Amino acid sequence: MKVCFVSGKGGVGKSAICASLAYYLRDWVVVDADVDSPTLPLWLGVEWEQIERLKIHRVARVDLSKCVKCGKCDEVCRFGAIERGVVDEVLCEGCGACAAICPTEAISLEKVESGEVRIGRSRYGHRVVGGRTLPGHLGSGKLVSEVKKRAQQFGENQLIDGAPGVSCAAISAITGCNLAFLIAEPSEASLQGLKRVAELCRQLKVPYRVVLNKRGLNPRAEEKIRKEFEVVAEIPFEREVYSYLCRLEPPEPLFPHVKPLLDFLK
Repeated sequence: MKVCFVSGKGGVGKSAICASLAYYLRDWVVVDADVDSPTLPLWLGVEWEQIERLKIHRVARVDLSKCVKCGKCDEVCRFGAIERGVVDEVLCEGCGACAAICPTEAISLEKVESGEVRIGRSRYGHRVVGGRTLPGHLGSGKLVSEVKKRAQQFGENQLIDGAPGVSCAAISAITGCNLAFLIAEPSEASLQGLKRVAELCRQLKVPYRVVLNKRGLNPRAEEKIRKEFEVVAEIPFEREVYSYLCRLEPPEPLFPHVKPLLDFLK
């Protein structure tokens, strides 16, 4: 069974809730699929045993011996990543428009190292597979796919900490899962994001359940969420519940509030 934890916006407690369940499901594989901001290993105390760099993202390369500096590549690049044969690799999306229009075939696309797949163990014994996008590079959706492929060799039961929002990385994390837990906090921004990620799950035909974090922070916003979604678990906004996060201690205080989620993993 593959269970994904996602949210409509960042900072709502998605990784913390995933970690709290992982603490009690030590025979499950843990997958950190939030490759642009991988924080789950902090809560689980992961030591990486293997790190592999992958060439996923493509960038334009210019053969200056063929370039006549006609400027056609400048005109067609919607990202402003190329000017008179000089490529800004940070801005280049690797779309290939410049290579297609170049009259002298001076431009080609080359794959570059843009991410890492990491395999290790948590302090609690979990097999953990994660990824990290290298600074200045794209392709996080493809990297998540590679991370999930590596995780498959360690077991079918997986807890997947996905990226927030409805980005390529979030889509890649949700795809193929049996269930998604959508984490929300009581705010208007979180509610709007929750609606988007719920629609994404429907489009991908992945069933989902909603978890309300930080209950008591904004009662009016909480009622709006409950009115639009069925909430299966609620976590109060209390100091004793979250104080362990600051000390990176075992997430035991959070577990009683997310215990109802175990019923959906049977």
